[in-house]
Amino acid sequence: MRDTICSLPESFDFDQLTQDIARSFGYRKEPLRSVAQIVFDTFDWRLFKKGKTLVREGNWLFLAALDRWDPEGRIVWKKRKAPEFWWDITQGDLRPQLKSMLDVRALLPVMRVSKTIHMLRILNADEKTVAKVQFETCRARAKSGSSHRIDFLTLLPVRGYASEFRAVQKFLKDAGLVEEKESIYVELMRGLGLEPGAYSSKFRIDLEPGLPAVEAARRIIGHLLEIMKKNEAGLMADTDTEFLHDYRVSIRRIRSALRQMKGVFPKEKTARFRTAFADIGKSTNWLRDLDVYLLKKDPYRAMLPEYLAPGLDRLFRDLAQERNKELASVAKSLQSARYRKTVAQWERFVASSMHYSEEEAPEAGRPIQELASDLIYKRYQKIIASGQKITDDSPDEALHRLRISCKRLRYLLEFFASLFPEKEIGRLIGQLKKLQDHLGDFNDLCVQQQQLEGYLGRLEESREEAALTAAAVGGLITSLNLKQQAVRLDFKKRFQAFSSRNNQALFQRLFKTSRAEGEAK
Repeated sequence: MRDTICSLPESFDFDQLTQDIARSFGYRKEPLRSVAQIVFDTFDWRLFKKGKTLVREGNWLFLAALDRWDPEGRIVWKKRKAPEFWWDITQGDLRPQLKSMLDVRALLPVMRVSKTIHMLRILNADEKTVAKVQFETCRARAKSGSSHRIDFLTLLPVRGYASEFRAVQKFLKDAGLVEEKESIYVELMRGLGLEPGAYSSKFRIDLEPGLPAVEAARRIIGHLLEIMKKNEAGLMADTDTEFLHDYRVSIRRIRSALRQMKGVFPKEKTARFRTAFADIGKSTNWLRDLDVYLLKKDPYRAMLPEYLAPGLDRLFRDLAQERNKELASVAKSLQSARYRKTVAQWERFVASSMHYSEEEAPEAGRPIQELASDLIYKRYQKIIASGQKITDDSPDEALHRLRISCKRLRYLLEFFASLFPEKEIGRLIGQLKKLQDHLGDFNDLCVQQQQLEGYLGRLEESREEAALTAAAVGGLITSLNLKQQAVRLDFKKRFQAFSSRNNQALFQRLFKTSRAEGEAK
C-alpha cells in the first residue's frame, strides 16, 4: 500500500467531507497543525533527476521520494544554517545517500513551504486507527518572491489494515476525488515559475538534417552562451566549484565550434571572438587548477605515509589563500565593462539572421548533417593516425596533442548527436570518453607535478614547518610520477579498445556513408 494523494480545488469544503466520512466510518479529528519547510536541490537539479527531494522541517532534515511524503532517511539538524554540502553532515544515513548524488555540488534552497494540516483518523469498531485522511493547504514561496498555493488530500495507510484502506480509497473515488499523478512538490515549483530539471551541463540540442550549417552553428553557440551566462553568478558567489567548471566547458565548446566549423561564418567576423574567448578561458585557468588541488586534499594525503601527511597542511593553506585572491580577480574581470561588452557583441552576432555570400562563408548554406559527417569522420581519422604512431618512447607531448584532438571529436559528437542514431552515438561517445579520461588523467598528473615543483621552488625555507612541507610535497610528486608512469603504460590497451575494428566500422557507417549520401544528393 502507498499514500494516495488527490489535489483539490480551492473551493473544496473539508468540513463537508468530514460529515460525509462520518456517515460511513468512525473517525477522530486531530488538532490543526502548522508546518514550515525548506526544499533543497542543487543548481543542476541532481536530486530531482534522481526522483528525490531534501526537506528541512523544524529540527529534522529528511530525504524523500518526490512522489511520496514518507522520509527515506532523516537526521536531527538543530543548526541554524542548513548544510551546504554532503560533507557538512557528519553522521546518519543521509551522508552516504547525499554523497552519491551530490558529489561536489552545493545544496540551494528551492522554495519555502508553509502548510496547515487537518487530519482525520479513520477508526474501526475497536476504536483503532485503520487509515488517516490528511487535508493540507500548502503555500510555497520562491526566492524571487513569487508564490503559489495548492490544496490536496492524502490518504495514508496503516500497516495491517489493507482492506479498510481500500474501502476509504473507494469512498474518496466515489466522492469524485482523482489521484494526483505528479508530485505535489513539483507542482508547487512549477506554480512558482521554476523549471525543475531544466538546467543540465550536458549538451543536447535538436537539429534537423537539412538545416543550413550557419543556422545550426547559431543554435549551438547560442545554447552554449546561455549556459555560460547562467553560471556567472554562482561562479562569482563561489557557491560551488562546478559553476566555474561548467562555465569553462561552455567557453571551450564555443571555441571548438568556431575552430572546427570553418567556413560557416566569415573568417574575419569570428577571429576576434575566438581570441576574446581564448583570453577569457585563460583568465580562469589558475582558479580551476586551484579548485582541483583543493578537491584532492584527502586523496593527496592518502598517497603519503601517515607521518608525512601533516606536511601538506601548509600547502593547502597556501593554495586556499591563493584561491581567494584568484577568485576575486576572476569575479572582477566578469563584472568589467570590457567583458560585458564582449558578451553582448557575441550575443548580437549569434542572434543575427544575416546571410553570407559563398565567398564570405562557403560552408554556411551546406546541410548540417553533411558538414557534421565530414567534420567527425576527418577528426576521427586524424586521431587513429596519431594514436597508432605513439609508442612507449614517444614524448609526453604526443599524448597531450592526442588528448586535445579527442576533446574536439567529443565536442563534435555532442554538437551533432541529434542527427544520428541515439544508441550508436551514445556508444561512440562512451568509448571516446574512456580514452579521453585516460589521456586527461595523464595530462593532469604531468601538470600537477610541474606546479608542485614550482611551489617547492617558492617555499621559504626559513619558516619552521618548511622542512616537513618540502618532504611531504616531494613525496607527493614522487607518488604522482609513479601514477603517471602507470597511466602511460596503460595507454596502448586503452587506445586499442577505442580504435577497434568494430568502432572503426561504426564510424565509417555513420559518418563516411552519411557524407557520401549527402554529396550524391
